[in-house]
Amino acid sequence: MFLIGRTILCVVMMATCLHGQETVGAALSPSANVIQKVDDFLRTRQSPFQFSGAVLVAVGDKVVLDKGYGPADAELGVQNTPDRIFRIGSLTKPLTATSIMALVEQHRVSLDDSICHYLKYCPDSWSPVKIKHLLSHTSGIPDLFNAVSAAPLEATRDAIEKAIRSASNTTLDAEPGSKYVYRNFNYMLLGYIDEVASGRAWSKVIEETVLSPAGMTHTAYDDVWAIVPNRARGYDIKDGKLRNIVYKDHSAFAAGGLRSTTHDLLAFADAFFGGRLVPLSAVREMTTPKLGDYGYGWQIKHFFGQPMINHSGGIDGFASHLAFYPQQHLSIIVLSNVESEPAKLTACNIAAILLLQDHQPVNTCREP
Repeated sequence: MFLIGRTILCVVMMATCLHGQETVGAALSPSANVIQKVDDFLRTRQSPFQFSGAVLVAVGDKVVLDKGYGPADAELGVQNTPDRIFRIGSLTKPLTATSIMALVEQHRVSLDDSICHYLKYCPDSWSPVKIKHLLSHTSGIPDLFNAVSAAPLEATRDAIEKAIRSASNTTLDAEPGSKYVYRNFNYMLLGYIDEVASGRAWSKVIEETVLSPAGMTHTAYDDVWAIVPNRARGYDIKDGKLRNIVYKDHSAFAAGGLRSTTHDLLAFADAFFGGRLVPLSAVREMTTPKLGDYGYGWQIKHFFGQPMINHSGGIDGFASHLAFYPQQHLSIIVLSNVESEPAKLTACNIAAILLLQDHQPVNTCREP
């Protein structure tokens, strides 16, 4: 089902070149005892609270762990399973970035285009901002994310336009390209540009450039009011107890609006790093760190002595993380239906058990 193994050499070469390394690590071959230790960690973890969600770990083309933990619906006693659907929040951003790069390959946009070429109303101060600055969170545009009113997906572009027109301050707070500041509004504007450049709804652009070619059959924009089979309920922790969240239309659009499964996200990672969504030259560009260790839709770090390409997400009731360690052919996907779940640290703990000789969980993601 997953093809990471056959394309991994190109990815490893890409990552090692990025970080100035010339050697390529051998693929992991974790024993059954090590995989059991990962499972034990997820089942028995008590701090900061018990894990609830789904986890998938793959080495090359072999899935070595694929399980659900905790309740999908605590009141009905329904448990999480590998096919549960979760909101993924900002883990949407690598998919949005990929859709933009697909339009670049189709010559519908250029990374050096001014965003004012696409916005119906664009403050004069924004004219130096280019598409590449949105992708890398270096635009200097103030974050108007919370000023965008909740709206149906098809009306989100109008809501973005209204937020820009109503903003009391649209002055850039940094010269474009000079400062990294992670802002959701950058990626809302990318969704807007997707629509204008393609003449289609953002959801259709994502479907045509990412979901369909990757075979992601359970990923879609998350309508919080729709009845979605297998969707987990969202929770948070208060005073040490699991609590229902207040459901509302998050209107996160291209910055964080998708729902997905661990299997679909592995399919995305396979297709992306294998050059089946955009060419490998675009993959290299997207995963080359700019300011703040952020590329185009991906964060690039070194953990446990390994380069790691990753992104996290958090949204009402849910937390997510996808990590790819190219030197070890290792993919780790953590989806949780508890909002305050430290999904990145959970993924790092899994990596620590797999990559460190002492096989011990950690309290932080270790830099080299």
